[in-house]
Amino acid sequence: MGNIPPALLTLIRSIDRYIINPLIVLGFAVAMIVFLWGVFNYIKGAADPKARETGRNHILWSIVGFAIMFTVFGIMTIISNSVGGPTGSIMNIRKL
Repeated sequence: MGNIPPALLTLIRSIDRYIINPLIVLGFAVAMIVFLWGVFNYIKGAADPKARETGRNHILWSIVGFAIMFTVFGIMTIISNSVGGPTGSIMNIRKL
């Protein structure tokens, strides 16, 4: 990794630590809230087909959101490893 200027490495690490990782954590939190809301609506509206459909849609789209966040995390890990950054930096979010 000697070909990459230290300033570029610092910039990439800063973007990863202060922008990307918090956005990924926020995305996971939003997906979890939508998932739980969908489960709640699905159970609460067990007798109403329209309420069950709404709950099912919330659950489906939250699972899509989880998949997107896992994909973003994987891509960021690959990019971070390619430029010599820390591995699994989202797991070290407490070290900010």
